[in-house]
Amino acid sequence: MDVQDFLKDLADHSTANADLSDTFCDDQGVVRCRRCRERRVAFIPAVGRELPVSCCCWKEKAAAARKAQTILAVDLKARSSPFFSRGYEGFTFEADSWPDSEASRQCRAWVEHWDEMREANYGILLSGRVGTGKTFYASAVVNALRAHGVSAIICTAANLVNVAQASWNPLAAIDELDSFELVALDDLGAERGTDFGISVIEGFIDARALSRRPLIVSTNLSAAQMRQPEDLRWARTFDRILALCPYVIVTTGDSLRRAERRDRAARAAAILRGEEVERHV
Repeated sequence: MDVQDFLKDLADHSTANADLSDTFCDDQGVVRCRRCRERRVAFIPAVGRELPVSCCCWKEKAAAARKAQTILAVDLKARSSPFFSRGYEGFTFEADSWPDSEASRQCRAWVEHWDEMREANYGILLSGRVGTGKTFYASAVVNALRAHGVSAIICTAANLVNVAQASWNPLAAIDELDSFELVALDDLGAERGTDFGISVIEGFIDARALSRRPLIVSTNLSAAQMRQPEDLRWARTFDRILALCPYVIVTTGDSLRRAERRDRAARAAAILRGEEVERHV
């Protein structure tokens, strides 16, 4: 098939699949879009005939369809991963009880500047005491970006080690996790500090550095503790994490889980006393 035949076939296909339902002919006989008034049919010299062409409305519609397909694809990728957990899905900025906190503002700003953070490979280190919202904000960042078509996932360090241990090829498990544009490694330091576990975490951090994709790490350890770890087996890995995650966000305040436990205990007691309690959705 020569070029002219190819162009003719392409033109026939375009004409057969064109949607000109929302158009009209102006007083010059030109077919235009009813909304933006741009031309929808034009003479194409390469094929020697008039063909449908895209107006700004059509381009916007096509772009929205492509974005929807991308969002669907990255959501499917996350859900089909052995590292996916449904438990993180409800942790979103919309559900944030402390939207005015410094940690919330910093995480939202990082999401807003995702393109620059990705280009420079500037990750986040979320550090703080138990129950202060580190997992919530790491999840909120992941969920916000995935909703915009970014391939992102959050998993615990312990789950990474478990999946690698159960795999016939631990390196394949590391590569699978590293294939995401953004990875949030949650609860670093809570996993068992076995030689195998440390080697898996180190292997993943090294892979992340080589792929130059952003990383979020949440941990109960402070940056100072990571610079001088009690267990020297972690020294190289922690040093690499601090380099990959230069943006340190410290979560402060009382334990949110402790407050939730107090609230649940009070509500349970109220129910047992026969009092009417508003349900939490």
